[in-house]
Amino acid sequence: MHRLQAARHAYAETRRDGAPHLVTASEIETRFMTLSERERQVLHRVVSAQSNKQIARDLGIAEVTVKLHRGTMTRKMAATTLIDLVHMWDTMVRAAD
Repeated sequence: MHRLQAARHAYAETRRDGAPHLVTASEIETRFMTLSERERQVLHRVVSAQSNKQIARDLGIAEVTVKLHRGTMTRKMAATTLIDLVHMWDTMVRAAD
């Protein structure tokens, strides 16, 4: 199964088990606005299921730099898992529609 599909499936399972909604769309947007442009680029690629190596190649930076941006971005978004990030991204996209 594709990584992104697996993350969405895992999130759906936690929602069925009664896990509370993580945060509102406005809270996610506020967190997203604290990200640098590079962190936003990394976030977009992370939730698109690209590996760190693919992201580094696409952005023309070292893989270790991707890991640093990913860690900072994850902290700023207050996410603990890839599932959290995917959920937040999906929430932002739905709110924008």
